[in-house]
Amino acid sequence: MSDNPFVKNFDQLLSNIKQDVQNNEHSLYIADESNDSIFSKVLVQRLTREINGKEVHFVAIRDVDLKENYKGKKLFTAFFKELNSLNINLMFHDIINDKFYSFIEKQGYKIFKEEKYGEELISLYKLKQ
Repeated sequence: MSDNPFVKNFDQLLSNIKQDVQNNEHSLYIADESNDSIFSKVLVQRLTREINGKEVHFVAIRDVDLKENYKGKKLFTAFFKELNSLNINLMFHDIINDKFYSFIEKQGYKIFKEEKYGEELISLYKLKQ
């Protein structure tokens, strides 16, 4: 993981994740709150879940929220395509946006449900090939 967990844009985030994958390191990234950051919120971290009886490590996208002036510019779509090309175990954790859920599910991701604090959390994941 980079010494600095703060990221300002998708290019920086993707570059850091790629470096982590190459170095077999854990990812943990959060939004830089400076004025030149595109993120209101972002949280990327490593999660481990049991899938089909096996412990699987994921790069988990837990929260992504862009500042208003960056929404609707297909920045996330471009990031998503690049992220998928990395061939890593990837999870979008605790999805609450129905439109986003539909988009990810159409990309061949599988449903993972778990309970936390009495609430059902729905995530979508794909395993590297």
